[in-house]
Amino acid sequence: MRDPPVAGLRLLKRIVVAIVVAVGALGALGGTFAFRKQELELRILAWTVGLIIVACSVLGAFGIPFVLHRKELDRLKAREPLDMEQIYARYYTASGLSKSAVAELWNEVATTLRLPAEKLRPADRFGEDVGTWFIFSDDLDSLAELGQNRAKRRGIKVRFETVATVDDYVRALAERA
Repeated sequence: MRDPPVAGLRLLKRIVVAIVVAVGALGALGGTFAFRKQELELRILAWTVGLIIVACSVLGAFGIPFVLHRKELDRLKAREPLDMEQIYARYYTASGLSKSAVAELWNEVATTLRLPAEKLRPADRFGEDVGTWFIFSDDLDSLAELGQNRAKRRGIKVRFETVATVDDYVRALAERA
């Protein structure tokens, strides 16, 4: 999991998308004015290139993450659903971690990544198995921010660059029973 400054990365992503869309739009509009006395084909070419840039920017910013999230959900569908009692019994009984803390953190991961909690497993890797992303991931950034806030409230230090799995997240932040 990446260590944010989360808000800065989100803002940077939105600025980059806005700049690319603006360049595409200006290219299209520039074709209308710059070639006013030139041939019609040059205007059409400028409009086409500008619109292609805008379309690719929009697809890249919104379409690709949507497709990746759908694929992620499809991969998880094949898993046997486990309720929180089963998850705790199978993976955390001997850990000494509070059952309520494990459940809270487990659900925090599921909610933030927009995934069904009963399909998550401790070995799920962020950015690979869950929270898949394309260049940036607002979901993973939000989860890291939530984790940092929780760690700060509890007065503990967590190196989020070492948190690679759902289990790492739970064990790093859960309170002992």
